[in-house]
Formats: sequence, structure tokens, C-alpha cells
Amino acid sequence: MPGKTKCPRCGADNDAGNLNCTSCGALLAETAAPTFVPMPAPVSESAAASEPETETTAEEKPQGEQTNAQILQRMKAGDSNDAIVSVLVEGGMEREEAVRRVQAIDTEIARAAAQEQFSFGNLLGALVGGLAAAIIGGVVWGFIVFKTEHEIGYMALGIGFLCGMGVILLSGGRKGIPFQIIAVLCSIVGIAIGKYAAFFLVLKAEVVKQAGPLAAAKLSLFSAKAIVFFVTHLGGVLSFFDVVWVVFAVITAWRIPAALGFRRRGHVAPPPPVG
Repeated sequence: MPGKTKCPRCGADNDAGNLNCTSCGALLAETAAPTFVPMPAPVSESAAASEPETETTAEEKPQGEQTNAQILQRMKAGDSNDAIVSVLVEGGMEREEAVRRVQAIDTEIARAAAQEQFSFGNLLGALVGGLAAAIIGGVVWGFIVFKTEHEIGYMALGIGFLCGMGVILLSGGRKGIPFQIIAVLCSIVGIAIGKYAAFFLVLKAEVVKQAGPLAAAKLSLFSAKAIVFFVTHLGGVLSFFDVVWVVFAVITAWRIPAALGFRRRGHVAPPPPVG
């Protein structure tokens, strides 16, 4: 019947708008239970703000290093600052940022060029620093070899590092080929001192066994006989691995006071200090 709803319990007809049967009171239409859709967990403002920054930072770091390398390469090729800035702007960088980057790298190059200026006082300080490092490192190396009875070849690498640092420290931070040569020569001297110190300690112990303590007491570290004996037996003292470590030590000493390697046109280095 139109406009009527049949009761599912007793079959009586009811008006369409009734919720309950007028005859038995039964519910005429079952209401579907509401469906609840869970809300997604809220994202905190700090987490939402930090995620994009982390991704951007991770991408910007290598990109920034690549840009700096590009700037340096163009400077080595002789491009002017304005030309480099124009290239960066054409690549999508803001002009202010491009100018800031170029000026920062240009300042570092000028500073490196100033470090290559030297005087007699800088060279003398470098020589003193390198020799001091060579003597200290060589004596320590020889003593350790004697005590442990093991040839610790990689200590030669440490001597090369000490000599390079000694040259830089006592030269006032100067760099360049003259200081590299001093560092290399001092590292070789330091390695020779280390080998001789170990050789002398072993030699003196052998003299004690064969001739007694009195004979060993007469043998000094600077004895001409001991030095000559060391030089004549140098071939037996040095092994193949010693030579390898010496090469590594020399390379290390050479690289530490190395200069940047080029100067930009228009950079006027300050005059070397007097003395």
C-alpha cells in the first residue's frame, strides 16, 4: 500500500513516517550502526617542519660543494669574479648568494697567496721547527724500537707528519715549495735519527754482552766509531718496508705545507715581514 509500512513482527500497516508499529510497538526500520573512520594520527608541527629541512639540507650540502668546486675551477682558468657570478645567476642562483660565494672563495685564495710570501726569518723558523720535530720523533722512534724489539715502520709516517707541522708552526703558518723542501729534508733526518738511535741501543747492548759494561760506557751516542759503523752497515739496517715507509713519510711531509698552487690576477700579496 502506498505511503504505508508493514510491521515485520505483526504485519500491521503503519504510516510511512512511523518509527514504531502502532499495533505491537516493534521498531519498523533498523537503523544501521554508524561507521567510524579512524582519523589519521596528527603530525606535530615540529616534525612537519623538520622533515623538509632535513631533506633540503642533505641535498644542499653536496650541491654547495659542487658549486664551490665549479667556482674554484673557473678561478683557476682565469675567469673574473663578475663572469663567474653571471654564470651562477644564469644557472638559477640568486645574485646576492652568487656574489657572496665568489667573494668568500676569492678571499681564501688571497689568504693562501699571502701564506706563500716568506722572509729569511720564516725560513729559519721552519728549519728550526722541522729539525726539532725530526729529533724528537727520531729519538722516540728509536727508543720504542729498542724497548719493543720490533720495527714499527709506520712511525716514519708520524715523523713526516711532525716535521710538516713543525715547519708550519714555527714559520708563522707559511706554505709553499721552500717550506715543503725543508719539511721533506727534516723528515729524512728524523727517520735517520730514529734508525740510528735504535741501531745504537742495540749495538751498546751487544757491547755489554761481549766486552762488559765498562766498554759499553765508553761508547757514546755521538761516537765517530758508532756513526761510521752505522753508515757502513746501513744496507743491512734498512729493509724494503723501511724504504716504503720512508716514501710515505716524505709524501706526508711534502703535502702538509703545500700551498694552493695558483694565484689570481689582481691579487696583490702583502709585503713579507721584516726579519
